[in-house]
Amino acid sequence: MTVVNHLPNGWIVTTLGEVASYQNGRAFKPSEWRPNGIPIIRIQNLNNNAASFNYSDSPHEDKFAVRNGDLLFAWSASLGAHIWRGETAWLNQHIFRVDHGPEVNRLFLYYALKNTIAELYTKAHGSGMVHVTKRVFLSTPFWLPPLAEQHRIVAKIDVLFKEIDKGAASLRSAKKLVQLYRQSLLKSAFEGRLTAKWRQENADKLESPVALLASIHEERERQYQVSVKDREKAIAEWNKDKKCRKPVKPKSSRDTPSALGSIDKSGWATCRIGEVLLPVQKTGKHEKNRLIWYVDIASIDNQDNQIRSPKRMNLVDAPSRARQKIRTGDVLFSTVRPYLRNIAQVEHSLNGEIASTGFAVLRGAKGINPKYLFYKSISYDFVSALTGEQYGVSYPAIKEEQVRDQTIELPSTEEQAEIVQILDVNFQVAAELSGAIDSALAKAVILRQSILKRAFSGQLIHQDPTDEPAIVLVERIRAKRAKAQK
Repeated sequence: MTVVNHLPNGWIVTTLGEVASYQNGRAFKPSEWRPNGIPIIRIQNLNNNAASFNYSDSPHEDKFAVRNGDLLFAWSASLGAHIWRGETAWLNQHIFRVDHGPEVNRLFLYYALKNTIAELYTKAHGSGMVHVTKRVFLSTPFWLPPLAEQHRIVAKIDVLFKEIDKGAASLRSAKKLVQLYRQSLLKSAFEGRLTAKWRQENADKLESPVALLASIHEERERQYQVSVKDREKAIAEWNKDKKCRKPVKPKSSRDTPSALGSIDKSGWATCRIGEVLLPVQKTGKHEKNRLIWYVDIASIDNQDNQIRSPKRMNLVDAPSRARQKIRTGDVLFSTVRPYLRNIAQVEHSLNGEIASTGFAVLRGAKGINPKYLFYKSISYDFVSALTGEQYGVSYPAIKEEQVRDQTIELPSTEEQAEIVQILDVNFQVAAELSGAIDSALAKAVILRQSILKRAFSGQLIHQDPTDEPAIVLVERIRAKRAKAQK
C-alpha cells in the first residue's frame, strides 16, 4: 500500500486486490452446452444484449453462480465492467465476479473499474485476444475515499451521466431523422416529385424517355454481340485444351428487351433495371500475373456507401471470387445480406480494377447517369424489395438476376442530371449534419471519461473532513481477510 502526497483528505491508495476478491468463471466446454437450462454468461452476452446464450442443465459449484445485481469484470478479449441485470446464471471463464464487503460501494467500484480499463489495456498481453493476468489485475493501484464520500460520488456521477445519456439519445434520434430525410428525398426523386416544377419548365427541351430506351437497347445489342463473340472465341480455345472433357455452350443474355417499357403520367419510362445495363467482363487466365486493387464486401463502408479499404494483391494470389473488371461509375451492390446495404460506386482511382463476384455490378448504358443509378440502388424501396427475396439462414443472399429484375424509373437524360444535382447538394448537407452529430456523440463519450477521471481523483465533489477516513475501511478489510484465512 502506498500513500501519496496529492491524495484528497481521507483517501488512501490501495490495490484492486485488497478492496475485493475476484472469482473467475468456469471453463464450460462446448460439449456441455444445452439448448435450455441455466444460462451461461459469456463475454458476448455482456457486450451485446441481443447475443444468444448457451445453457447448462447440470449442477455446478455455487462459486460460479451469478445473481441479479452482481458486479462482473471481463478480463479477456474486450475488457469491461458490467452490472448483471438478468436471472441467476453461470459464469463462464475469462470473467471475474467481483465480491466485496460493506466497506466499498458497489457502484463506486463499478465506475472505478471502468475508469481503470485504459490503464489495464496498457498492461494486457496478446494481440488478437488480449487479456490481463490476475497478478497484474490485483496489483493495480486503487484510490479509495471514505465510504460516505463514495456514496456522494456515485450519486453525482449518476446525475451527470443521466444528463449525458439524455442528450446522446436526442442526438441518436436526430441522426435517424437525417437518415429518414435522405430516404424521403430519394423517394420523392424516383416518384418524379422532386423535379416536377423543373420538368414542367423545360418540357419542350427534354428528350423522350422512349427514344432514350430505344437507343439504350441498340447499344446493348451491339455490346452483347461483341461480348458473346468474344466468349465464343474463348470457349473454342478452352475446348481445344485436352483437360476440358465437355464442350461449353455460350449463354445468351436474359436481359434482351421484349418491349420498350411502360410510360407513366410524368412521361417517364419504367423498365427492368437489367434492360439498361451493359455486360461486365470477367478476368482471364492471361491476366493472372498482375497487381490489382481487389474490392470485396469488407472494403465497403456501409455507413456512407464508400469503398474505403480495397486490398492490394497479385491477381494470381487473389480469391477465386476476384473475377469482375470494374470501371469508373459502376455500382457495386452486395448480393450477400442485402439489408446491410454494402453498396458503393466505383471511383476513378479504381477504374480497371477487380471486384468480388459477391457484387452485382450495375453498369449503366449511355444515357443512364451513373450517379442516378447509384441513388436508385441505395433507395429504401429498392433495397427492401430485394431483402424480401433473400434466401438462406447463415448467409442470407440474393441472386444477381433478382437485382436485375428490379424496376427503374427513367426520365430524360437531362432530368436525370437535374435529379443527381439536387440529391448531391442535399446529401452533402445531410452528411455534414450527420458528421456534426457523430462529433457530438464522440464528445459525450469523452465527457463521461472526464467525469470519471475527476471523480476518482477527488475533484468531482468536495471532501467532508468529518467522514471516517478510508484507512479505517482498509484496516477492517484486512482484519476480515485475516480472520477468514485462519
